[in-house]
Amino acid sequence: MYENDARKIILKKLSIELNEKQFNEQISELRKHISSKEKNKAVIEQKIKDVDKLLKQGKCSLCGQEIHEEERFKKELNEAHITKDSISNDLDLLSKKVNKLEEGLQDYQEYKVNKEKKELYEKLLETSKKQEKDLQQKLGDLTKKIEKLKKELKEILSIFKVPDIQSLRNLEKEISGTLKNIEDKVDKLNSEKNQLNVIISAEEKVIEFLEQEINQMKSDIVFKKKLNIYLTISKIHYLFSIPILYHKNRRLLIKGLLRDPRISPIFCLLFSTNVSD
Repeated sequence: MYENDARKIILKKLSIELNEKQFNEQISELRKHISSKEKNKAVIEQKIKDVDKLLKQGKCSLCGQEIHEEERFKKELNEAHITKDSISNDLDLLSKKVNKLEEGLQDYQEYKVNKEKKELYEKLLETSKKQEKDLQQKLGDLTKKIEKLKKELKEILSIFKVPDIQSLRNLEKEISGTLKNIEDKVDKLNSEKNQLNVIISAEEKVIEFLEQEINQMKSDIVFKKKLNIYLTISKIHYLFSIPILYHKNRRLLIKGLLRDPRISPIFCLLFSTNVSD
């Protein structure tokens, strides 16, 4: 496309080697000369009219006096025509130069536009060719990927033992439905698990509380045992402090105490020695 457009544009050789600015400057200068000469020509033409009228009337139109120097006026009239013709020739030459410069300017402007168009088409053509090359490369890559995907699809169809992709899609929907049911069940189990965790956490707190209560009760029982032992020891101490007069009764009481498992073996040994005494 761009190649044909670029070929259609023909760059003409310029007859005048000037740029646009130089063209405009020279045209402007010539037009100034033309304007000045046209003013001079207008003055000469008016002089020719006045002298010609004076010669025809034979007297001055202002003062009415007769002309005595007719030859001189004829000579001036002839010189005025010569000057007029010379100015006219100059104006023709200047006009031709202006026309030539204007044509050269027009050719230059056309050349410039065509050159810019040609360069633009050439750039577009180059870009188009590069894009085409890139597209061909991408097309080749895509073709390879498509072939690879076809091969992979064929392997997948073989794995799932389905004849075509539509059957695979149907299988996918079925699997998706099954997975959705499994996910719902998992969500339900997770919910039940969370509820159980809450219950277990509450039970653990109850157990912890009960253990604290049991420990407290054990502590109370130990305290009571220690208290009973203390009372027993106090009784023993009291017995040993009884006068010898009651020795027989004291021995009976000590023997009874020795049968008490709450008393330590050391005390038992001590008491048995005293009893034998």
